[in-house]
Amino acid sequence: MPGKIQDIPPLLHDARLSDCQWDQHLRALQLSFRCLRRNVDGTSMEDSTVDLRLCGVERVVAFYSPASVTVKPSEFKPGSRIVLADLVDWPHRAVEAHLATNSPQAEFEEATACLREALVGDLGDRPGEPPLRVHVSFEPHNYGPQGTVTGLSIDCDSLDPFTNGVLLDIETWERQFEAWWAGWRNHWSEKQGDGGEQEPAQEDTFIPAGQPDPPEFSYRPPAASPFLLSPTTVPAELLKPIEDYHTGHHEQNWLKVAAAYPFFDQGSDERAARLRDQFLSHNYGRWVYVRYIDGWWCEGDRACVVVRGIEHVKGDEESPTGNEETVITYGLRKFRQTWVIATWSQGWPRFGSAYKLQEAQSWRSDWNLTE
Repeated sequence: MPGKIQDIPPLLHDARLSDCQWDQHLRALQLSFRCLRRNVDGTSMEDSTVDLRLCGVERVVAFYSPASVTVKPSEFKPGSRIVLADLVDWPHRAVEAHLATNSPQAEFEEATACLREALVGDLGDRPGEPPLRVHVSFEPHNYGPQGTVTGLSIDCDSLDPFTNGVLLDIETWERQFEAWWAGWRNHWSEKQGDGGEQEPAQEDTFIPAGQPDPPEFSYRPPAASPFLLSPTTVPAELLKPIEDYHTGHHEQNWLKVAAAYPFFDQGSDERAARLRDQFLSHNYGRWVYVRYIDGWWCEGDRACVVVRGIEHVKGDEESPTGNEETVITYGLRKFRQTWVIATWSQGWPRFGSAYKLQEAQSWRSDWNLTE
């Protein structure tokens, strides 16, 4: 088939898994996605569903983790579980799902999940690698303490896309995908020039993002140490990726940042380049100085460290340069023998997205913090 299997995941951007059918006798699993597709000529498509047929399935594993990085594995209970009967007759509503093929990043997420259950086959190691390992991850309903991240890992021999029972050429699918986005661009171009009210279209779901002005790179943040803590009980190996992440950002040592915060489907150079582009474009103008540990825990190959400090903001024509107290929660995972940042979230006490410390902190006094 023209096109390659690794070209399929990008074509499922914003797709929703609407159905799943498991045939035990044929050892085949069909995943049905509602996709962003138009006919190649730009006209609307009556049925945009693409069925992915996975044949020669040897194993299906469901795995679960907390949506919130603050939840310990020992405290975690999945809100719901996928069972084999669900694969035969899918009972769930259409949900956004992400597909990956032979993905080291997905393998890492499965390996560090809190719970793994075999639906087909078993959890034991198998001799040799499967020809194809497909991961499907589902968007959680919420990211609070009760939220669950759910995924499926499928070992199989082949994966082929179909539409209306006919094999779908991947290059044709790519043209249909691009036709949808061309229609989306035309829709918004016409919408900006039309002040009248209209019925919402599918394209209205995907709102264009504004483009920021190019940053001014001559600005330099305060020369204070980006990572300075009093003696703490947090193990040094848990603090190292956090320290490397922040010092690497200040030094613009993007390989150091990439090693602390990897994405395993990308090599170190590609990951470093992407993080550099991110920090030097829409994220430019913010620097964090870590000064305090709010709390931490470590269980197995998962850990969480909550740090507090100062975020220095460059400012612009609309807001002045200033300093804010900030709190960052890091979800850490163990990769082989090294701890790395898997995810993080940030809050600000002044805006109510993080709590305020009751006791006075000496490190706050030199920063002229906005209260």
